[in-house]
Amino acid sequence: MAFLWKLNLDGTVYQHIGIGGLQRTASIMEDGNGGWTLNGQYKRSLIGTLYNYTFTLYQMGDAYAAEYDTVYEIITAPSNSHTIVVPYGQSSIELTIYITDVTDNLRWEDENGRLWGAMQVNCLAQAPSRLASGV
Repeated sequence: MAFLWKLNLDGTVYQHIGIGGLQRTASIMEDGNGGWTLNGQYKRSLIGTLYNYTFTLYQMGDAYAAEYDTVYEIITAPSNSHTIVVPYGQSSIELTIYITDVTDNLRWEDENGRLWGAMQVNCLAQAPSRLASGV
């Protein structure tokens, strides 16, 4: 598997944890003050655009189980937020995120230990990366 990106979480680049799948969703936020006008048009009251990501993490070889376990503990900790650097267009973007869900799979187990992998992480941006004009 070709890894697209190394995990950069809370200012630490994990050299042996790769992002093997990445999906981004742009959510256009409104503040609730929009609505239907008397002439039948819907008027939006925009705040900005949030970039939410879902990604899958893999350890880049069987020898890196401890690093994977460390990342799992950090990502699943009851923390208010994390910072992450993710691809955005042809560059990258640093976001403050809330992690909402994490799942992974036990790939194998033997007398030497366990290999976990395919950690899927769903996260929401804490604030819009792009603000609507006039905000």
